[in-house]
Formats: sequence, C-alpha cells, structure tokens
Amino acid sequence: MNVGSPTWDLLERSKEFALRIVRLYGALPKTVEAQVIGRQVLRSGTSVGAHLREGKRSRPDVAAFLMNLEVEIPRLRRELESGEYRPGPYRTFTIHEPKRRMISAAPFRDRVVHHALVRVLEPVFERRFTRDSYAWLKISRPPGTGP
Repeated sequence: MNVGSPTWDLLERSKEFALRIVRLYGALPKTVEAQVIGRQVLRSGTSVGAHLREGKRSRPDVAAFLMNLEVEIPRLRRELESGEYRPGPYRTFTIHEPKRRMISAAPFRDRVVHHALVRVLEPVFERRFTRDSYAWLKISRPPGTGP
C-alpha cells in the first residue's frame, strides 16, 4: 500500500473519522441516556476500519460508501428520521462451501443500518431475556449451562 494511493487515503480518512467519533463521545453530556447512545456511536463509528481490514473495500458499493462516509452517514440519518429510507436490492450469488447454496446479500448501505439497529436495540431486549433464552446472547451463564 503506497502513501497517496486510494487505499491509503481511505485508511487515513477512516482513522480521522474514528478520532472525531472519540472526541464527540468525550464531549457528550454525562447523563445516562447520552452515555448509552454515545457508547453505541463509539462502537459503530470506530468499527469502520474493521471493514477495511476484512477486504470488503474491493466491492464497489462498499468502497463508494466508505469513501463518502461524511455524506452517507448524515444522509442515512435524514432518510431514517424522515421515513424516506428504502432498502436497496439484494444481490444473489451461489456458493459451494460445503454444499451448493444460494445467498442473498443486502447492499452495504443497508447493512450499516442493520448493524446500527442491532447495536441500539440489542441492549434493550437483552436485559429482558432470561439466562436460558438463547445460546447466542452475550449474557452471563452459570458454569456448565451454556456454550
């Protein structure tokens, strides 16, 4: 990766974006509500670099979204708040591991919305589950009772 290349620029921009998110979190009021929302924003805003490391930037829709984060995130927010947000078309492809299966994948932009919703709603609902609700939950279990 060369300094000045599009990949280098994207990494630098995602690093700067993450730093701005950290500063935003530090400036939030110390109310319980602001801190809960702030932690969700912090987790979401600093995970952009993880998508880069996963190699997803090679897909055109991912690269375009990540290159324009400063425009795309506020646009998504406005669309969600106004009720204008509409999911995009899924792309369908076949994999052969371990057997042949057809996969339908949401556009990256929609996956950002999915992740944001999970990060906000999961803590709300998780508190209401019992210890034996579902194995995938991140709640604590007595020794020997869970995965």
